[in-house]
Amino acid sequence: RLVKGRRADASAPFASRFLGLLLNMAGHGSAPGLACCSARDKGGGSKQGSQGSQLKCKEALCSWCYEHTVHYYVTKLQFYMCDACKGKTTPSTASRDCMARIEHGKVACAKSDPNYQEVMRKKNETFAREQTVQEIFLEMQRDSRTKQQAVEEGLVRPFLLLVSMSPPLRALLAVHLGWCPFVQPALGDAHEEAWDILTKKNAGLRARCLSRMGKLNPFAHERDWVGLLNHIARVMFIPSYMSWSDTFTSEKLGREEGLAESSRAHSKKVDLFECEVIEKVWKQQRSKMNKFQMSFITQLLATADMKQLLALQAKRGWDRHNIALLAIDCCYLQLSRDKHLEKTNIIEPEEIASLMTFFLSPRSSIAASILDEAGVSCKVRIPPPSSVLSAFWEPLWLMMGTLQVKPFSPQARFFPVIIQILLQKERLKLCQISLSSPEFSRPERR
Repeated sequence: RLVKGRRADASAPFASRFLGLLLNMAGHGSAPGLACCSARDKGGGSKQGSQGSQLKCKEALCSWCYEHTVHYYVTKLQFYMCDACKGKTTPSTASRDCMARIEHGKVACAKSDPNYQEVMRKKNETFAREQTVQEIFLEMQRDSRTKQQAVEEGLVRPFLLLVSMSPPLRALLAVHLGWCPFVQPALGDAHEEAWDILTKKNAGLRARCLSRMGKLNPFAHERDWVGLLNHIARVMFIPSYMSWSDTFTSEKLGREEGLAESSRAHSKKVDLFECEVIEKVWKQQRSKMNKFQMSFITQLLATADMKQLLALQAKRGWDRHNIALLAIDCCYLQLSRDKHLEKTNIIEPEEIASLMTFFLSPRSSIAASILDEAGVSCKVRIPPPSSVLSAFWEPLWLMMGTLQVKPFSPQARFFPVIIQILLQKERLKLCQISLSSPEFSRPERR
């Protein structure tokens, strides 16, 4: 049967079970953090699902993302969660129309901040800046104090990728790591924001990847980029009864060699390791999907719209087939859920092609131009640039649920950040920006 115009019965069994699971989480707390994955208007509003009345929720300003969103109550953990940024919230005692953020055990209300209006203005101003591909490249090339530090400490590769991200995406990474980026002095400076995400004391990516013993040891060395990748490999992919060589084909780099490779923007060994990590994420997600869902996705891949889009990606020199499949699977999860909640039974190929393009593009304007070049109609609602929803975080959030990564667990802090950094490298390749460019080969490590 053809996919276009076909009833989406292929996705309905999965979506029904997934929705039931989410409602059960919210009502009974079996896996609390995923309860916030409900349908919403991508323009910033909210929609009520068929069983939405069973969910305890509030509409108010979020003190994490500074947007008016829906907050769902998670029974087991006794707090609310913002539907847009996934931050922990609780009703504010200072303002009835605001939900306070729970940050490092402390409660902070956005509207009780005397600089609230200035924070909102700066946030909107920062998010509204739409960069072209050339401007992204120049920002990555710009020299700064933090860029020099990244070279020295073996973090230049993730640093450049974070710098190239859109401000909404960097803001969401900061929220997931555990702080509100809009009240930080670094807001608006891509280099300072990237350095905070990597090295912020007790909350940055490097701190989140410390083992329990490492946190207690004052002499523990700071991890470089290879060290961070080794950590996610051990925690997420290598069972205790298996060795490195049983799981990975990439060579395990020692501390000295890892630091040398991490101090360069481009490293063939690191690039191969990163690709293998992404491939394992895709394989784990595929293992959770049933044959009917995989068959449905295979039929979507055979449609004219998907063929045109994949052909354009190949023309641009991007041939990461497994990463394209990972993106398609993630977008399929979101569309399946949304279609079920909206009680509509049609999944159009243009929808999954459009969502995949926005998910794999560094900016919304770039995604729109790719769709136009491929001759594919845009079938997704594009959030305003001033919203964190413009980062298209939802597909990755649903993937975390599929992989059973519990929100606010240690893995949930660093896993989405590292995956987004790895995906950003692929987004740049689609824009024909490569870390192997000679412009990124300097400055050398001193």
